Amino acid sequence: MACFILPVTPGYLDVEVGYCIMEDGTGFVANLTKMPGVTVEMFDWWFAWHGLDNLRYTIWNPEDHYKAESMQKKRTLDSDLNLREKYWDTSHEVVEDIGMGPEDIVINFKYPGDLGFDMSRFGTKDCGTIICAKGNGKGHPPFASPDTIMCHFIREIDGGVELRTRFWMGWTVEDGKDVKALPDWARMPAMGPMTLLLHNIKEFTNLAVLLPKIYAEEKDNFY
Repeated sequence: MACFILPVTPGYLDVEVGYCIMEDGTGFVANLTKMPGVTVEMFDWWFAWHGLDNLRYTIWNPEDHYKAESMQKKRTLDSDLNLREKYWDTSHEVVEDIGMGPEDIVINFKYPGDLGFDMSRFGTKDCGTIICAKGNGKGHPPFASPDTIMCHFIREIDGGVELRTRFWMGWTVEDGKDVKALPDWARMPAMGPMTLLLHNIKEFTNLAVLLPKIYAEEKDNFY
């Protein structure tokens, strides 16, 4: 798919913040968030940690986040796994409002290699970590979120990290290949990617402020 451009190279792409409806009717969202005082490890830790207690998700964005519960808590609590392995191949049952009312969503976090990423570039100066997931909305059309591929690319900058987020709405991944999930006759309304972008700006601006403080207090508390 033409919009599936992976920002794991030096510099920036032409569009780092914005949204659009593609010619095939699917949606695309890009966002860039500077996160001073945040490290790559903190970001991986957050995605392993917050699914263990719904309050942790609510702290992230009290107005829009209601619930995020890991369906594989035993894996997250396995002390033999590193931070990334704790959330790879786990699913979170989420309730959140991305602009059109509270919605049930299942987010399945994936090993980046299963989405086609070159893992030799993982952990370099151009890509400290990648949080990858497939999302599936459980609401009622036309307001249900479509199948979506989500990627959060983190790389180190002076004084912290920067987060480069991409959403491909109306797409999923099967056997390591991107597959259009939106029917060919359908066209996503622009309201979908627009509200998702605004939600993403809000939640990660919040997290940029909160994460260093929460990590300092809770980094060893996985229970």
